[in-house]
This record gives sequence, structure tokens and C-alpha cells, in this order.
Amino acid sequence: MNKMKIIGLTGGIGSGKSTVAAMLAELGGKVIDADIIGHQVLEENELVKDKLVKRFGPDILNKDGKINRNALADVVFTSNSKTEFLNHLLHPFIRNRILSIIDSEITAGCELLVIEAPLLIEAGWTDMVNTVWITEAPLEIKLARLSARGMPRREALRRINTQMSDEERRISACTVIDTNVDLTALKIRVAQLFASFLLKKY
Repeated sequence: MNKMKIIGLTGGIGSGKSTVAAMLAELGGKVIDADIIGHQVLEENELVKDKLVKRFGPDILNKDGKINRNALADVVFTSNSKTEFLNHLLHPFIRNRILSIIDSEITAGCELLVIEAPLLIEAGWTDMVNTVWITEAPLEIKLARLSARGMPRREALRRINTQMSDEERRISACTVIDTNVDLTALKIRVAQLFASFLLKKY
């Protein structure tokens, strides 16, 4: 029987999740990016599109009738209620796809899966994983990282403020990873955590 283990990797925007996920992939973990799945749902699911247009209007669509994610973000991240509406709409579809991938990877003989999801805790997906790892960094470091991606400070703060705080995430975390270190130190830390996790039985 396959004893596949699953790491749930989460953290706020700009906290270094993707960097840690890439390191875990290098170590042999198979990474599922919940954000990418969410983008696929927005792209492909007509029911989701119709409900979003009904709530936020046709300005969130491109000329080809597809959801414009940037336009949607501009509307959604203006209030917690709008963000919650989007999340409650998308999360069941994302969860079902993740569960389907888990089943497929078990069948394929995968030994270690990483679910990278910014809202892993908020969405109630911790039941799908063996352990919850969270990435953290000081606010100014996160803002600098987001600025380097081209996100204005005001927009970055708005996104950060719609998310769960690090203190709240720690309640559900098994492991906290401080990413405010150089890449070499971070790689060593992730490799140590990875090796320790492999030795545990679930």
C-alpha cells in the first residue's frame, strides 16, 4: 500500500512560499500549486464565471469573454466581504481538483506531495495533509519582494491586510520557516525539515 506523505505549505503573499516549494521540488517532492488550479477554474468553469459577473459586473471580463484576473483582483481586494465571496465560490472546486490529483499521484506511486496554498488554513484544507508548514517574513521584506514583482506598496498592503496574520497561522502550523535569510541558509533549513519529515510515520 502506498504511504504517500503530504506537506501543506502556506503563508502570506510575499512570504517566500514559492521559493520553499521550489526547494522541496528539488528535493523530490511533487508540488501542487493551488493558485494555478484556481486560475484554471476561473478560466474553464462557466458557472464560476457567471456568478462572478453577476456579483462584480462585466468589467471583470476580457474582450474574449474570459475572466480578467487583474481586473477581478482590483475589485475583489477592496473589501474582505468581496474576498470572502470569491474564496467561498472557488474553494470547493479547487479542493475537488486537489483531491483528484492526490488520488492520481497515489495510483502513480508518488511518495511525497506538497500542496502549496496561500489559504490552506482558511479554506479548511489541513485535513488533506500530514503536516502544515508556514513561511514568514517581516512586513517590509514582503513589501520589498512584492515591489520587485511590480506591485505598488499600497496594493501590496491591501492584499496583505485581506489575509490571515502570521500569528493566526501559527495556531495551525507544525513548522514555521523564516525566509528572511540568504538562500543558502534557507536551503539548509528546508533540507533539514524535509529529511526529518521523511522519517516520521503518519
